[in-house]
Amino acid sequence: MSLVQLLNSDGSYNRLKTGWRQQCEDVGEDFDLYAQGTFLVLDQLAAKPEERAGIFAVQKGDDLAAVICQANCTPLPGHPEPVLRVRMVTVSPELDFGTLATTVYIDCLVDLFFGIIELSQGVMIAREIKLHLRSPEDFNFFRAVRGSLAKISRFESVEMRGAWLYVTRAP
Repeated sequence: MSLVQLLNSDGSYNRLKTGWRQQCEDVGEDFDLYAQGTFLVLDQLAAKPEERAGIFAVQKGDDLAAVICQANCTPLPGHPEPVLRVRMVTVSPELDFGTLATTVYIDCLVDLFFGIIELSQGVMIAREIKLHLRSPEDFNFFRAVRGSLAKISRFESVEMRGAWLYVTRAP
């Protein structure tokens, strides 16, 4: 598993959309209506990539990504250093419409979380991370593991605030 950036320039973003379109068609759904608001934003970012923002996918080998997100690393008021914000977490139609087992979703959340940690140590360096959760189940999952994560020496703090998971990596 790795978190990879999706781009128009290398065809990866279009491959994802083509694959997800097929997944929608396979269950009788209209891809043009699937996560419409998210794709309006992501399409613009894919067309005009930014240095400190991008579209990322949890990638397992050659399989089509089951989860994508938008990440940006930017200075925010009240924070001494740039913050990595992860929003628009979007799952594939196969996950969303129940074609894949529920356990795949939990595996994807774990892979996404640790992929974001790696992203914060490489391409988008940031000690502070804010992950916007997409559902109450995400909240329950991270609430359940928050205590264990906070005990790992790599993290200075792990907190839940509303629909956001706040993580500060140890210096």
